[in-house]
Amino acid sequence: MSLFVKDGLTLLPELMDNATLKSNVFHRPVVGRDEIGRVLGAFETLYRDVVDIERATTPARELIISCATLPSGQRTTITIVGLRDSEGWIQTVLMTHEPQPAVDELARDTAQLI
Repeated sequence: MSLFVKDGLTLLPELMDNATLKSNVFHRPVVGRDEIGRVLGAFETLYRDVVDIERATTPARELIISCATLPSGQRTTITIVGLRDSEGWIQTVLMTHEPQPAVDELARDTAQLI
């Protein structure tokens, strides 16, 4: 299953139009559902494989913790927290990749794709 899919459906429709993605891969937040979709699509292209560690959903949050292999063979742990507003829309996505060499690789390779 794709990292950004829940119950067979992409999480993108759950994002507000002006949602914000904050990631340690980028120096600035990514704003807007379409722009976030481009970034997540680039990440999916770069992940050679993804294994879920944990997924949890509450009315206020969507949590995904996964491990992925990058093109260099470097493994990365991905933590995603989607923060929901009172109506259930995801307004902010917090996404971190670890360790730092994986962040550096993703920053370089993602910049070539978007």
